[in-house]
Amino acid sequence: MPTLRRLNASCTKLNTMSNLNRFLSNLSGQEIFIHFVLLLLLGLIGYHAYKDFLVTNYKKETIGEIVEYRPKKGKGGCGIKYKYTVNGKEYFGNVGVHCTNIFEKNIGTKITVYYSSEKTESSQVDLGDLDKYRSTIYMVK
Repeated sequence: MPTLRRLNASCTKLNTMSNLNRFLSNLSGQEIFIHFVLLLLLGLIGYHAYKDFLVTNYKKETIGEIVEYRPKKGKGGCGIKYKYTVNGKEYFGNVGVHCTNIFEKNIGTKITVYYSSEKTESSQVDLGDLDKYRSTIYMVK
């Protein structure tokens, strides 16, 4: 009986692969590209949602500091780099902000950093009075 189950499972896998091959062979190059881009976007969204989930569910708080303002270059947006220390180890994070020179004046400003106790390099920030300029959206807060 166990052999019959394995054989049935193998046939199911072959049938699934056959259906997948048939589906892919009917797609044009443009459709494959669009599916690839959508899959990539879903992966990126999932990755950021997972990081935000870790911070939300294993939240610890520390004081960090704004260390760099990154003005817009080309088509990219502006951002700030911040650092925070946990158990003597220094970590860095980035957050998107609206392009304004107010951050150049706030290098060294102390900020609240929320990080995951499970994955310390995953973090979110509260920029205090400057938070209204933050453009990064946290999916889970």
